[in-house]
Amino acid sequence: MANARDLVRPETFKAESQTLDDYLDYFESVVGVNEWADAKAAGVLICCLGVGSRLLDDVGAADRGSFATLKASLRNSKAPHRLVEAGELKFMRKGASETPQDFRSRVARKVDVCYGDFAASKKKVLVLDNFVYGLPMEMRNAVLLHHPSKIEDAVTAAMMFDTIRPFNASNKGKPKVLSEPVKNAPFKANDSRESGGNVTNWNTVTCYKCQERGHKASECRNKRRSHVSVIRPVARENIKKSQEKSKKNYDKAYHVEATPVTEKNFVMWLRPAPVARGGSQKLKPPFQGPYLVESVSDKTARISDQTGRCQSVNVDQLKITKVDDPHLGVLRKRGRPRKSGGGM
Repeated sequence: MANARDLVRPETFKAESQTLDDYLDYFESVVGVNEWADAKAAGVLICCLGVGSRLLDDVGAADRGSFATLKASLRNSKAPHRLVEAGELKFMRKGASETPQDFRSRVARKVDVCYGDFAASKKKVLVLDNFVYGLPMEMRNAVLLHHPSKIEDAVTAAMMFDTIRPFNASNKGKPKVLSEPVKNAPFKANDSRESGGNVTNWNTVTCYKCQERGHKASECRNKRRSHVSVIRPVARENIKKSQEKSKKNYDKAYHVEATPVTEKNFVMWLRPAPVARGGSQKLKPPFQGPYLVESVSDKTARISDQTGRCQSVNVDQLKITKVDDPHLGVLRKRGRPRKSGGGM
């Protein structure tokens, strides 16, 4: 590869620990020190790339005779090899006998090969991501629980998992021993438990979930029983009582008297009073009148007002008034008449 008169003997290219750009820069320095000719430098470089190297697959035979053209071709053909290396990086997995430190070093070297031009901070992020997702499933979950922000934290978490894994494997399959009784275990009828120094008689305690005695709602064993099945009858009964109360307290002024209407009775007519534009119907009296009943037939009554105008209305809309004089009723609607001879 080089004779004894050469000042520096070049090293062979190692793809697993070196990048092609770094090696070409190193080899160019060796060429300058040894003062090799262009053709000789090209031949030595081809030999230093190693036996079976695929880096020269895309380099033509004419470019291999000159070191300058060979170097330029190798630098330009780096992109396809970077894609291949990136694909290998994506599917890198930790070996069964490989330690977390060794796997981290392997990932870091592959990141340098694929993304050598990236900034150091970005390469650290790539190393962290590919390291974590290259771990086995159980180890990866244990590492992600620590939320590592640095590769050192992820490696430490993986080493901790490796340390405690033999202990977990030795205890696998053994029954677990509970330090306290099961919370939802059934209790005896005369059971009483102490809480805060006081003894509670659980025979008098009623669970609001299942309405059974002997336990609290937080210790209810009837988990499948729905709260709705208990609450629905109570809510239905409360609604029924509320409706009955509302009927009793309904405004009596809107109810027609039960006294039957006959001829020559003075009645009041349940009819909304006309409201001017912008007025409120709530401020108007619900009954109008008084009216005089002229005749009654079944459910229909013929009534007349003070002007003698007659009209037929439903009997259910009439109620007998206590005013005997219709003229006095009109005066009372407008206001109490002033007494004669009165005044200051």
